[in-house]
Amino acid sequence: IIASTNCLKLRHPKFNKLIEESFKNPAINPHTLEAFQIMPVQRVPRYELLLTSYLKETPEDHPDYKPLIEALNKIKHVAENINNSRRESENAKRMLKIQNRCKETRYQIILPHRKLISDDHLKVRWISPRESPRAIITHVYLFNDALLITAGMTHR
Repeated sequence: IIASTNCLKLRHPKFNKLIEESFKNPAINPHTLEAFQIMPVQRVPRYELLLTSYLKETPEDHPDYKPLIEALNKIKHVAENINNSRRESENAKRMLKIQNRCKETRYQIILPHRKLISDDHLKVRWISPRESPRAIITHVYLFNDALLITAGMTHR
């Protein structure tokens, strides 16, 4: 949402002016649009903290104790789903960047089941009887179902 809003602000001067005028209002002034957009995401962890503190102060024999536990479990589940969705989104963005870097290959990087686990640079020493030794810096991508090694710069 934040990226879309920033794009709208850049492409449409009238939208940008509307946003700027709205934030001249003293009730909104200390905040930014981005701060308002992230509030719903920040609320879930706050509810979890609030319910945890209520639970600590509520005796186990109190009628609200069990509903508090149920509410806390539901909030934890929602927070977990939000975090999983965020991780999947970040993973998809990283895989799209990899696919764009590897345009010259026929290898299909983005597949519905594929997840990027890790990636890093790797320096490989290449020794040939006919040539002097050289180091090739490669980039290695570890997926849940594949390993991709891209050729890099050569150093003698």
